[in-house]
Amino acid sequence: MNDIIKKKSINLKVIILLAVLIVAIALILIKSFAPKSNRTVNISDYIKVTYSGLQSRGKVLYEVDTAKLYVQLAGEEKNTEVLAQIKSVIDSITVETNGSNLSNGESVGITVSYDKVLAKKVECDINKLKYSVKVSGLGDGKVIDVFENIDVTVAGISPEAYANVTNKWTEDDLKNLSFTIQNPSNISKGDVVIVTCNASEDEMTQRGYIVSSYTKEYKVDKVNSYLADAVQIDMQLLNTIKTEAVDTIKTETESLKFRMFYKATNDSSYLFQYNNEWVNNTTLVKAVYLKKKENAEVNTNNYIYLLFKANISNGSTTSDIYFAFEYPDSIITNDEKCVIAHDNQNTRYICGLNYDDIYSRVIGSKESSYSITEINGLN
Repeated sequence: MNDIIKKKSINLKVIILLAVLIVAIALILIKSFAPKSNRTVNISDYIKVTYSGLQSRGKVLYEVDTAKLYVQLAGEEKNTEVLAQIKSVIDSITVETNGSNLSNGESVGITVSYDKVLAKKVECDINKLKYSVKVSGLGDGKVIDVFENIDVTVAGISPEAYANVTNKWTEDDLKNLSFTIQNPSNISKGDVVIVTCNASEDEMTQRGYIVSSYTKEYKVDKVNSYLADAVQIDMQLLNTIKTEAVDTIKTETESLKFRMFYKATNDSSYLFQYNNEWVNNTTLVKAVYLKKKENAEVNTNNYIYLLFKANISNGSTTSDIYFAFEYPDSIITNDEKCVIAHDNQNTRYICGLNYDDIYSRVIGSKESSYSITEINGLN
């Protein structure tokens, strides 16, 4: 009897085990053959990839069809909280592409990422996160040097020269292009001027042009510059200027329009002396060159001064009168020629009876702003 009961107990356990096994297999089969969840998608089906630009300058453009993706992932879901989370998953999607300056036939990698933690909560499974596409549809553009018909001129005097740019293109698509000069003022000889075309690559592509470069450097090697050192002075020119100054002293002294003694002293008693003055002799006392010091707040870059002593008589008085002739802002031209403005010599001098006073007024008063160098070698 016990054997029979024992045998029935074993059979019952086997039956229960078999039942559990059958149920498990059924669940697996049901899951295997059941329709896939509408929250599993291949993301590439929802990304539209296009290409813009021209051959060798192509770009990848993409657009995620979020509306279509939302419809697919949401399905028949009614729970607003779940729907909001699905939307957040879609909003977290980012797309990256590799490659630039593309041509037709080149492969471009697409990489997609999203918030996987949030997606798991609402059973969203996004696949095909990495795939590649081939570029197509790019047209052939015309390669141009946009600076070919651009004139850059540097005017003024180094180190205070300035630059201008002029567009000389005649083509309708190019003649209205604008250009910008980086640091267009306070230019020195030897500086590099950088010019930039203000059109964007997209604008030029739309016009059918491939621009080799949107910036260009121009070396400033031809520009007038201020005299930088006394050794640059053209001594032959300065001797000519010296002769003109001596002649000016004679002409001014002999002029009947005013009296030189009165001009030198401002003493009205000379107005009553005989109005006939002449120069007995004139000698050069000193020639000096003044160069503006760095950071000095003055407008004139340099000076050349010629100081003379002239012995002058008027019939009743004979005296030495000192003259200082001033020549500001001498330059060296771009062809290395020294230029010293020396017109209107009769307006370039002051005079007086005391040499130290004349020197102090025109030269000594500038010592804080200018370095002073004596000029030797005048005849």
